[in-house]
Amino acid sequence: MTAITSWLIGLENFYVIETLVLSCKRGGFVNPIFFVVFVLSNWTRAQLPFQVQFGQSAMGRNVTICIDGRQVKQTFAGKLNFQDERHSWQSVCADVRTPVRSGQVFTARVVNSLEYGGNIAKAGNIVAKYFKFAQTPDQCAGLQIAVWKALEDGSSQPDFGSGHFQVRASQTVIAYAQQYYQAINEPGQAAYIQNVPGPSTNVAFPAAQSQLSTN
Repeated sequence: MTAITSWLIGLENFYVIETLVLSCKRGGFVNPIFFVVFVLSNWTRAQLPFQVQFGQSAMGRNVTICIDGRQVKQTFAGKLNFQDERHSWQSVCADVRTPVRSGQVFTARVVNSLEYGGNIAKAGNIVAKYFKFAQTPDQCAGLQIAVWKALEDGSSQPDFGSGHFQVRASQTVIAYAQQYYQAINEPGQAAYIQNVPGPSTNVAFPAAQSQLSTN
């Protein structure tokens, strides 16, 4: 995968409102793609690149995932903490395939999820509707799983036992994921926070990820 990462952001009157990050934790690291939901008074302002730092996982559960029927690993699914020089927020990972580590700094820009289209828009719809409702570890894990499924497969109904993205988790977590996934075709504004490619000083983590959020 290229060094492109993104977030989803909501648009209204404030600079940052919420951030959702899809993430995976492997050992001491988190593999997230983030969807960040920002409320902006000026959408043009959101297009300007800015520096973002990943903090740590916030709330969720460890789950077992399988990518493309080959890569099986345990990872963290849930909300993640991010910050820039003026704000902090929580997000859900939007790139289950690309790792990021605590303290990593990267440059990002914001893209409207609906305008971006495709599976990004579908995942943004889920974040826009349910990010605020996900408050417990099981709910946050279910939200992340639903977002990952939308990004990797984007089917009208989720089957977490087949497709590019598969997962094993508790019945409660899967139940929340199934519930949240139903918003996949309900248009909602979110900010897709996209990583801007650049030189990396860490060979093991050459890229950052994307996120969705509402704070």
